[in-house]
This record gives sequence, structure tokens and C-alpha cells, in this order.
Amino acid sequence: MNGPRFSVGDALTFGWNTTFSNIGYLLLYQLLILAVGYLPLIIIMSIAGVSAGLAGEDAAGVMVPVIFIVYLALLLWIYIVYMGFIRVTIKMVDGIRAEFGEFASCAPLILKFIASGILFAFATTIGSILLIIPGIYLMVKLWFFDYYIIDQNAGAMEALQRSFRDTTGSGWSIFGLLILAYLINMIGAFLCGIGMFFTIPITLLSFAYAYRNLASAPPERMSDHTEYASV
Repeated sequence: MNGPRFSVGDALTFGWNTTFSNIGYLLLYQLLILAVGYLPLIIIMSIAGVSAGLAGEDAAGVMVPVIFIVYLALLLWIYIVYMGFIRVTIKMVDGIRAEFGEFASCAPLILKFIASGILFAFATTIGSILLIIPGIYLMVKLWFFDYYIIDQNAGAMEALQRSFRDTTGSGWSIFGLLILAYLINMIGAFLCGIGMFFTIPITLLSFAYAYRNLASAPPERMSDHTEYASV
């Protein structure tokens, strides 16, 4: 298929309508993510910083690598929670009711996600060094790599290859959606950050909608759609 397989307008409309028809669930889910994901990082790093400041130089030298290891572990946990949110948005596109426990459901996929993310960052960085345009092109083509890992259990390289292939013909639509998603989240950030509780689900659901329309070999949709499928 040579033409775009989704429209930016349809994707954002789906994101908007689905967010506000399920706003209670999504607000609670995001608060849960903050509680189990980011709050432990803030607390532990604050305690570690105070402890390092109070300790002597010898103790501080021992604590630095410990703090670094704890930080990496918590960072991995945040990535897992983020992947769980992506899985929730994909399920909502498919009309499947997601459980609150989804936030930890992607833990077995974390190594694939990291490996593929490193390759994505390397490719887009090299492309950006080559006059920026190639970097933007590769970012657009590879943007959905994590969706293939989360949704279809694709391998690290396979996810990148399938994203590159399935986005053919839809580059401008993806680019436009990326720009609008950035602007929408910027507006949310300007509203004292509270607006992002609304703009993040809107944009993530829009990306999930786009992914489902682009992805090869999608799973069968449920016949008994819940309110998550409302647009």
C-alpha cells in the first residue's frame, strides 16, 4: 500500500474522544504510574543525596557506585511502567479493557526494549550528524519499534525492521502527528503541568491508533468492544 494508512486527524480524534470517555480510568492509571514509578526514584535519590552529603569522604566514595546502581534499577523500572502504559493504549484501540496491573506486565520485554532503543538512538544520532534530515527520516521510520516489542513480542532488530517497513508511504502523516503531539504536550506542560494528565493520554492513544493501522499482522480485534473503542 503506497498511500498513508491513517490520517492525523483521525488519530488525534480517536485520542481525544477515547481519553475523555475514559478520563477517570486514565487519571487513576497515571497517578498509579507516578506512585509506583517516579515517586520511588525521587524518594530514594533524595535520601541517597542527603546521606552522601552527611557521610565522610571515604563513605561517600563507597556510596556513589551504590547510588548509581540504584538509580539504574529505578530507571529500568520506569521504562517498564512506561511500556505498560503503551500496552494499555494499544488495548484501548482494540477495545479491550486493561487492568491496573498492566503497569508491570512488560517486565519480561525490558532487555529487548533497551537493545532496540540503543539501536534507535544510534541510528537517529548518526542520521542527525549527517545534516539532520536523515536523522528525522530515521526517527519517523523507526518510531514504532517499541510498539512491535510490546504488542507482538518482536525481537530488538525485528522491531526496527518492521517499523521501517510498515511506515512506508506514511512518513508525512507520522511526522505531522509527531509535531502535533509535541505541541499538544507543550500546551499541557504550560498549564502548570496538570494539563499533561490529559495531553499525554491523548497523544499516546493517537500513536497507538496510528500503529494499529500501520502494523503488519495485527492480532484479531475483540468482537465485544468495550467503551475503550468509542471514538
